[in-house]
Amino acid sequence: MFAQQEIYTLSVDRMLSNDMAVEGTDYVGQIVLGGPDSAIEIRDQAIMLFMYGAPNDNQAFANFVHGYDAALFQEARTLTDGSGETVVISGKWHHVEFDCEPFFAPYVIHIRSANGSVRSLPYDISIFDTDEADNGRDIGVTINAVDANDLIGGLRAATQTVLSGYGSCPTSSGHPRFAGILWRPKTDFSSPVYIDFSFDCPDGVTPKLETDELNTLLAAVELQLAYAICSNTMTESLKIAVEDLLRNAERLAGDQGAVITRVLEMLARSPVGMRDGHLVMRTSLPVSETTTLDELANATNTPGFWLQMRKEDGGYDRAKFYLFDNAHRLPKIHPIVMRRQRTVIEDETLGCQYASDWEDEGGYMFRRLAIGPVPTLSW
Repeated sequence: MFAQQEIYTLSVDRMLSNDMAVEGTDYVGQIVLGGPDSAIEIRDQAIMLFMYGAPNDNQAFANFVHGYDAALFQEARTLTDGSGETVVISGKWHHVEFDCEPFFAPYVIHIRSANGSVRSLPYDISIFDTDEADNGRDIGVTINAVDANDLIGGLRAATQTVLSGYGSCPTSSGHPRFAGILWRPKTDFSSPVYIDFSFDCPDGVTPKLETDELNTLLAAVELQLAYAICSNTMTESLKIAVEDLLRNAERLAGDQGAVITRVLEMLARSPVGMRDGHLVMRTSLPVSETTTLDELANATNTPGFWLQMRKEDGGYDRAKFYLFDNAHRLPKIHPIVMRRQRTVIEDETLGCQYASDWEDEGGYMFRRLAIGPVPTLSW
């Protein structure tokens, strides 16, 4: 039986003791979209929204759900016996692209009785106009397991295998497009198992470094960086820790570039950046008329950039905003040069102060824009 709070999330990475797997059990998996765990509770004539397992007043979520109040109440009446039962539809609030409209992706229906017991059903109904957006990604697997631990291991391996191909496409916000897979026995839904997907970074980004001496130097940088974040200052101890790490990088890792990547990744979460190999406090604006995309990522507070496309007729396609990731922070042999705009024209430069030259790739013209308006996600 589910604990009552478990029904508001998908994080049930376990099997129930009375539903042990048997060898050769067929499981069907439904790919789960990315975003925070969210749920809709329908009780009597009231609807309550949950996110991250707790009551939530997210306005975008509320605006979406309340367009379906009548349908939700009707479905709850169909599912319950009228004796004080509560219906909870659990899923994801899917908003991982800045330029896409968010929506609720439902996966499991829980029906909680007045005495607290819960029965669960797959979301095989259609309430929301966006339900079709989450169809067509079901997969099957046969797990040869004799106990719950073996089953979880098998489903985790299957999840990694299936989603490794999907996980390679980055989103504009950096959040994964797919979060995991919800598994259930093919002939029964009494014990769903949700497995999160662990995204492995591409080669050359967030490299794995494994020597005791190197890890000690990395730990020293992380410790000093924690002080810098708390105090919002760049201490001399942090400078020394980074210099020691970089000075020994090639000897310990055989690849100084891999260590620089790790340092830039750590600095990205702090008020300290790096310019020309030296630590600097991040500023909102570059100091020169020209800069590069990697300098913007490493030495300023701007979180990302716009990618703007130009049509053949001279007009503009809708620009897309991307958060910086490690691939953007790495210095390039041929850096992307950004020039300060003397006149900021709203329609042409989106209100941004720096722009790169137009490039031609595959018949399309595009450029990057930065230091300007920044979109946000709805959660």
